[in-house]
Amino acid sequence: MVCTHFGFGPLCAYLSINYLDRFLSVYELPKQRVWKMKYLAVGFISLAAKMEETDVPTCLELQVGESKYIFEAKTIQRMKLLVLNTLKWRMQAITPFSFIDYFLQKINDEASIGASILQSSELILSTVRGIDFIEFRPSEIAAGVAISVVGDDLRPKE
Repeated sequence: MVCTHFGFGPLCAYLSINYLDRFLSVYELPKQRVWKMKYLAVGFISLAAKMEETDVPTCLELQVGESKYIFEAKTIQRMKLLVLNTLKWRMQAITPFSFIDYFLQKINDEASIGASILQSSELILSTVRGIDFIEFRPSEIAAGVAISVVGDDLRPKE
């Protein structure tokens, strides 16, 4: 919702989810704290936007939509520092987006691959909803997506 509201690219959304997954794999949140997930989400999207976007809204502006929780900027800054330290400041992630251009250019003869990239981005984002994709490397996901998007063009011509 935040990415759509501000027109952030698909990599920003993917990175924020990547940060969430990596953070929760090493940091245990106290149970029954719904507000903590909202708090974390603002921090993750802020960090991802700083990595990928040229125009980054303030932490207060990132809290779009109706919510009974609005966090102060300095509180979110503390959360971002916790995330950065927990992730050891390793914020540049290798994602399927790192490989999609390469694979599309290798298997697609067309001069313009813009539509294929858009379709690929949507398909890559849909993979974050499924736990089954966690076992695959980002390059494997990108290759599968590229083949899926180009699909019919790969079949031999008769």
